[in-house]
Parts: sequence; C-alpha cells; structure tokens
Amino acid sequence: MKHLKLTRTEHDMVRSQFEVLEAETNKIIGSANYPMNRPKWCSTVSLRIRDKVYTLKGHGPCADLDVSGDDLSGQMHTAKLGDVIEYSTENVVRATIDGQEYTMYVVGKGRAGQFLCIYREIMNGDVEIAQVHKPRVVNVLDEYELLALDDKASVIALLFALFYDYLIDEMLMTKVTKAKSFKFNHTFNRKLKSKYDPHFGEGA
Repeated sequence: MKHLKLTRTEHDMVRSQFEVLEAETNKIIGSANYPMNRPKWCSTVSLRIRDKVYTLKGHGPCADLDVSGDDLSGQMHTAKLGDVIEYSTENVVRATIDGQEYTMYVVGKGRAGQFLCIYREIMNGDVEIAQVHKPRVVNVLDEYELLALDDKASVIALLFALFYDYLIDEMLMTKVTKAKSFKFNHTFNRKLKSKYDPHFGEGA
C-alpha cells in the first residue's frame, strides 16, 4: 500500500505549486503545478514523480483533459448529469487510462472532510484502488492524503486529486491569505455514500 501526501506549498495569481511526499517520512518524492493566469480549459497541470513526468492538458472550453506521461496516457473528464450516478458533476470524475476505465467519487463526510474514492472497472463491477482524504480545514495551502494499492494507482490518484483541485475546488479562486476556514460537505445520496470504504487500506 502506498501512502503519500500532496501538499500545496505556494499559491498566487500566477501559479499554484505542490510537493508530493512519502507520508511516513515526509520525504519529498515529487512536485506538481498549474498556472492561475490562463483559462483552465487551455492550461496544463504538471506532475513529476521521481524521474517520471505526467500532464493533464485541456484543449477546449470543457472539462475534458488529456492525460499523458512516461508510462501512461488517456483522458479525464467530469461525468455528465445522469452519468454513473444521478447527481452533480462535482461528485463524479471519470478517466480512461491505457484503455482501462476509472471513476472518482467525491464523498463528503462532514467534520471528517472529503474523500475522493477511486475505482477501476473490472468484469463484474469495480474495485477501489485508491482513496484521497481532504481535511475539513480549507485554505490556499490545502493538503491531500493518499492511500493507493501500488505505484500506478498512486499516480492515477494524484492525477485525479490534481484534476479535482484544479477544476472543481472553488477555494482556488480566493485571494491568498493566512486565514483558515471550515467547510462541511455532506453526501446524502446513498449510491455515492456507498463508494466510501472507511476500512480501505487497513491491514495492508
């Protein structure tokens, strides 16, 4: 089981930057960034993990971004209304990577924060490959904590988290301050709630 952190280290009117760390040691193993001064649909999100580079790149005024990297490729997009689960596009993100289908479900747990639950489709359903936790404390230096089954799952989870942060998280549009705010998101849809497994990663 891979245990990582994605931590925003800088955020201004030009760029938002992150570090990727091993959770147990706080050793920096990568970085990520995206521009703040360009339309999101024509910008590029960059992720570097050790000696490998990955990008999310938009090409038009929609939420679809191409995924590319040294060892994977595909596309990521928010689900259409009625697609996957009959709720808003903020709750579901889909990706096709190396011909495999993945879905991220955003589940709000109130004071516990938000959980980005990432599943890979299999023949008879789906299986959870990663879970990303975003605490309820919100500021421009947000931190995401990630559990993933293996190295590829951790890269896919990082790309999903960056996609979420880049295109969905409204706090990125706020002015940079040192203040903290508290945001409580609750998910009530039963199908969506069922995608959160509180025991994911235990015993691994």
